Amino acid sequence: DVFYGDPLRLSQVLINLLNNAIKFTHHGRIDLKIESMANNRMKFTVTDTGIGISDEHQKSLFETFNQLDMSTTRKYGGSGLGLSISKQLIELMGGMIHVESQLDAGSQFEFDIHLLGGDRNNIKYIAPHNNNIKDLSVFENIHILIVEDNKINQDVLALFLTESGFIVSIANNGQEAVDKLSDKNNYYDVILMDIHMPIMDGYQATQVIRGELNKVNLPIIALSANIMQDVKQRCLDVGMNDYLSKPVDYMQLLKVLSQHLNLSYPQVVVQEPIESFKHKDIETLDLPGIDISIAEKFIGTDRQQLQNIILQFIEQYQQSYQQMATFIEQKDYQQAHFLAHSIKGVTAIMGASQLSNTALELEKTLLESSPDMQVLAIKMSDYQNNFIQIIKAYELLEKTHK
Repeated sequence: DVFYGDPLRLSQVLINLLNNAIKFTHHGRIDLKIESMANNRMKFTVTDTGIGISDEHQKSLFETFNQLDMSTTRKYGGSGLGLSISKQLIELMGGMIHVESQLDAGSQFEFDIHLLGGDRNNIKYIAPHNNNIKDLSVFENIHILIVEDNKINQDVLALFLTESGFIVSIANNGQEAVDKLSDKNNYYDVILMDIHMPIMDGYQATQVIRGELNKVNLPIIALSANIMQDVKQRCLDVGMNDYLSKPVDYMQLLKVLSQHLNLSYPQVVVQEPIESFKHKDIETLDLPGIDISIAEKFIGTDRQQLQNIILQFIEQYQQSYQQMATFIEQKDYQQAHFLAHSIKGVTAIMGASQLSNTALELEKTLLESSPDMQVLAIKMSDYQNNFIQIIKAYELLEKTHK
């Protein structure tokens, strides 16, 4: 059967539910069941044998910023935004979600959504970032490995590449990439390699891939938001084939991939997307701290998608001010710099230009051998104020959505 639906929203829900199942299940199993129902409805069920949820906590489980309790937050991390996002997305797809669970006996999350029936011979690609339909058949069945430690960057880049025809895999750091490439059951045509990652960075991973693994012909494209002038040359020196700056220009990315894979660059034909699935336009939004024209370029014109990215950012970096202040107080400028660098890249694709520029200024100051504490204090104050604007943007999106 063929159905028309929103792959971004559906994949986000499944990722959230499966991530939770993996996080809270220490033994046993996790199952995903998909069933076709009457009237073009699909039912999805995620079942695990994890720690379970009490009756009391089930009542507020889908509320924003809800976690089971503080001990759960300390042990497992996160602030409970995932289930709130999932509930909103499912409702936007005409469905409902509910949970059945017992403490120490596991949980079952079940939801259904409404889709439109389709014709297999009439399937077309609808670009997520503009209204063009592209002939992307040249990228079909091309296996690409994204090596990136930031979840938001992973999601945004994977969405674009998947909808461009690529088969996408993710590695959270250089060591995971090396492990995947060492497995003879895995095959990749090209690698997109972030530079600054924990455990093993992109430089080290590339050296291992070229040396120990002897994969000398596998194209490796560096992706980095690094402000140092010699980064590109260093990437080439360790064996990478090319370099692209973050935030990534998607059309430039396709051109570079086409070049290194010896493929013809796809033609572009302008055509309006199917009326039923036109994205809700964000051009008319006036959000504090967000440049809509930039957000539209990197995330697309879907209002819900922008809201999801902002929510993910708040969840991931809500303690960033305190963390950075602690690093600075302890004179651990390297860790503070790494955090500012990460925030700079993520906020750039969100269109949070002021916050991204503040993170950039912090990054530059923290690179100095003896950072000026007074300058850092001013920039940290700017960072906190700009972060608050992003929270206000989310609150406005949530309010207008309701």
